[in-house]
Amino acid sequence: METSDDEQGNKPLLFQTDEPRRRKFDCLSFLKRKIWILVFAFAGVLALAVIVGLVATKSNSSKYGCYDYTDSDKCFFTGQIRLPKDIKPMTYKVRLHPDLKTFKFNGSVVIKILALAHTNRIVFHQKGLNFSKDEIIIKGVEDDEKIAVRDMRLDLKNEQVLIKTARFLRKNHAYTIRISIFNGNLNENLEGFYKSSYKTSSGEIRYLATTHFEATAARQAFPCFDEPAMKANFTIILVYVKGFVPLSNMPAEKTRNLGNNLLETQFMESVKMSTYLVAFVVCDFKFVEGVTKRGVKIRIWAPSELINSTGLALRSAKVVLNYYEEFFNVKYPLPKQDLIAIPDFSAGAMENWGLITYRLTSLLSNPSQSSTSNKQWVETVVAHELAHQWFGNLVTMKWWDDLWLNEGFASYVENIGVNVADPDLKMMDQFVVSNIQRSMHLDQLANSHPISVVVQNPSEISSLFDDISYHKGSSLINMLSNVMKEKNFLAGITSYLKKFQYSNAATDDLWHSLSENATIDVKSMMDTWTLQMGFPLVTITKQDDGKYIATQEHFLIDPGAKPSLKSPYNYKWQIPLTYYIDNGFSTSNPVWMKENQISLNIDMRKNGWLKFNINQTGYYRVNYPLDNWKNLAKTLIHNHQKISSSDRAGLLDDVFALARAGKVNYTTALDMSLYLHREKDYVPWRAAMLSLSYIGARLSMTSYYGLYQNYILSKVNPVLDELNYNDTGSALQRYLRDTLFSTAAYYDHKPAVKKAMEMFESFMSKNESVPPNFRIIVYEAGVRLGTRKEWEFMWRKYKNEIEAEEKRKLLSSLSSTREAWLLQRCLEYALNTSLIKSQDGDSVIISVASNPNGRLLAWDFLRSHWSTLRKRYGSEAFSFGRLLKAVTSHFQTEFYYNEVQSFFKVNSDVGSAARSLKQSYETIRSNIRWINEHENEVVDWLKRHKSRVL
Repeated sequence: METSDDEQGNKPLLFQTDEPRRRKFDCLSFLKRKIWILVFAFAGVLALAVIVGLVATKSNSSKYGCYDYTDSDKCFFTGQIRLPKDIKPMTYKVRLHPDLKTFKFNGSVVIKILALAHTNRIVFHQKGLNFSKDEIIIKGVEDDEKIAVRDMRLDLKNEQVLIKTARFLRKNHAYTIRISIFNGNLNENLEGFYKSSYKTSSGEIRYLATTHFEATAARQAFPCFDEPAMKANFTIILVYVKGFVPLSNMPAEKTRNLGNNLLETQFMESVKMSTYLVAFVVCDFKFVEGVTKRGVKIRIWAPSELINSTGLALRSAKVVLNYYEEFFNVKYPLPKQDLIAIPDFSAGAMENWGLITYRLTSLLSNPSQSSTSNKQWVETVVAHELAHQWFGNLVTMKWWDDLWLNEGFASYVENIGVNVADPDLKMMDQFVVSNIQRSMHLDQLANSHPISVVVQNPSEISSLFDDISYHKGSSLINMLSNVMKEKNFLAGITSYLKKFQYSNAATDDLWHSLSENATIDVKSMMDTWTLQMGFPLVTITKQDDGKYIATQEHFLIDPGAKPSLKSPYNYKWQIPLTYYIDNGFSTSNPVWMKENQISLNIDMRKNGWLKFNINQTGYYRVNYPLDNWKNLAKTLIHNHQKISSSDRAGLLDDVFALARAGKVNYTTALDMSLYLHREKDYVPWRAAMLSLSYIGARLSMTSYYGLYQNYILSKVNPVLDELNYNDTGSALQRYLRDTLFSTAAYYDHKPAVKKAMEMFESFMSKNESVPPNFRIIVYEAGVRLGTRKEWEFMWRKYKNEIEAEEKRKLLSSLSSTREAWLLQRCLEYALNTSLIKSQDGDSVIISVASNPNGRLLAWDFLRSHWSTLRKRYGSEAFSFGRLLKAVTSHFQTEFYYNEVQSFFKVNSDVGSAARSLKQSYETIRSNIRWINEHENEVVDWLKRHKSRVL
């Protein structure tokens, strides 16, 4: 082995023992150790800071479903329909140039935003627009520093744009997003930014560009944060050809000439509002003008040849706008209110703030051609949309699950507004049939829905625009107003509007404001009505000791059906019971029923009767002991005016619904109708005809239909003879005459048919005008009883007519023919937009389906053209849901039930009509059950009350 010569001398320096050198080494070592400790400590702090930053970023990114900043789609896309809450829009400056020759548009937008979190992602909405990352510029408001856009992607499913910035936006700092150019098409879908057209009397077609953004279509016109709670201030700039007129929510501020025959108008900055309320129109219309007491300018816009039909809308708008300022005790916040008639429009109207858009038939009323019901419709829609300027626009729901706050309240207040503008219409008398009973007929299905519903995607939102949100909502508001008393109720509404003005609120916020002015816990009561579907049946029973017991249960028209949804209240309600007795006693305050049953001390004489739900202000049905029903029937026969008109309507609607549900027998229900030949009021007759027509529909394909017709005519004719065929009297007298005349003519009653055909022949051969209230009756009789000649005459009249309301009546009459091949022609024309506008096509199909001779034709047509109809109407719940139910829900055999089911198993994507289809299935099953369980009893009753009518 090899060894060292000097073991000590050959040691490394570290082990040398020289004393001075050893001391010097220890000092350096100490210093080095200290330095390394500091380095490691600093590195640890830095690492901790990075970890904290990453955790914060991870927390922020978790909203997007990703935890790193890779470029993967998984990280980039939110995966959510709702936008993240880390960006708040503050202002928009939108510039748009629609081209009415190419039907395209281009635009730019600058959005000022506030970052509510530390983020490098910005997510907003767009649909059908074209722009690239290069058109996007982001800058800080304070420092004007440009922030590069690292990447941009589109989430087509959720209609979102997702931007990744090169550096993080700082929390609580403002930025601007500029999209310097984007392009789109003026579509034909009646939503977003779309084209519309009208034909002049000379046959010229003229075009306009218009908008309809509710619920989620603003994103089709410009990139935006398209949710109702993301309110902002909007400045709209429109570029257009000279000779056209630009309109938007606010008054025009300045206009400049761009050359090349183009002008540019900038409008004043709007108040803070939601994107779905933004509106703009470029058209060649004319206007009439008025001013409210406070100087708010009101203008009604329409094509120049229709401008003489704007007078009623202008008068109504002035009266109602003045009144609502007093009613709400809050001033209308804008300097002007435009109302414009749009030739192509999917809904009845849209409450855009300061620029309300309407169907022609919802705004225009020709004094010489419009019927009383046409005029009422115009006044009602005007009042409804103006109510939204406060309830919906000034205070907006936070999200669409509270849509009923907007629509239910406006549907209630519209009646008050019209009553002020036109007291002869007696809107609150009509309320029983127009709102309460209308919504109950839908709400008594097991596939109804609560008025406050959790919704996410656009098709679910669209499905909420139904009778539940509108008419049940208004009925519940009416019930609450009666319970609280109007003065307290209005004080609560004013408090609510002032507290949440220019902001958003939820249903609970309304309940809280109302509770401040009530002696009851409004939320506790109303949650039982808004958070569960349906309504209660209150059953009154008499005990041996003479006391009465009231019990409650969920009323379903088909007792074999099960509710489609679980109830948080087990289908129990807090019910404000009211009642009166034939001796004159009535409750001054409601008796609260909060449990399954309560005991009532009612002192009633022998053979007397009691009536619950005074004037039908409560949203519930009532069933009585059999002897009480019999005594009520006797009272109707001998002195029906002892019971109010509203209560007569309520009794009739209740008892026939109870009979359908098997709660009373049909003898009891039909006995309640025996007095009708003495009934002179429209509202009870309207309720009776709606109930009796269900029986008629079930018997229409049987040999017993003649029995039913004769019974109806035996009740109709004495009243019609007294009213005669002169188109005179109050509004409700005219409505009653129209109802009875129409019924008699449809059932081929000779005097009614003769009168209708005399007027039709004079109209056809001599061009003599038919009285406005009789037109639809006469037109339908002429087509139904006529031949090809009459049908083609009416078709020519339709094509040449420019007045919207008259055009609608002419079109409606065409589907009354008994000729199958002409009905088939109606169906085929409905899909040809050059012949019948898209907005009216579904109504034609529905009319054919309502004709017994056209039911199977309509069903075959729907199946044959399913893809076209689905594409055209699938996103519109009003249109598509009505269409599916009209074509299918009248079936009443197992064969057709199975056929409907088989078709929709294959074609299961029904868009916004998903709930409507379930309701249709339920209705068919109910129809089948009715045939099996009730047909014989009804036929036997009709035979016992057989009458011969010519």
